[in-house]
Amino acid sequence: HTYTIRFGINMLMRYYLEDEFKLEYPEKVAAIRSEEYYVNMMRAWYFATALAKQYEAIIPYLEEKRMDTWTHNKT
Repeated sequence: HTYTIRFGINMLMRYYLEDEFKLEYPEKVAAIRSEEYYVNMMRAWYFATALAKQYEAIIPYLEEKRMDTWTHNKT
């Protein structure tokens, strides 16, 4: 369900990176494993946007390499 997963990540990115942000959301996005380009690109887009809006909470995902290499590099 590529586009269902992509939609869910997009909703987290659009509506849950500011006042409604919780640390469990990036954990859930980071835990997703897929071979689908569109899912992985959405994950990278989520983390790039999250980095801009929640820097202190998100930078450990990059510094500690908590994501797969492809998503890490695209972020």
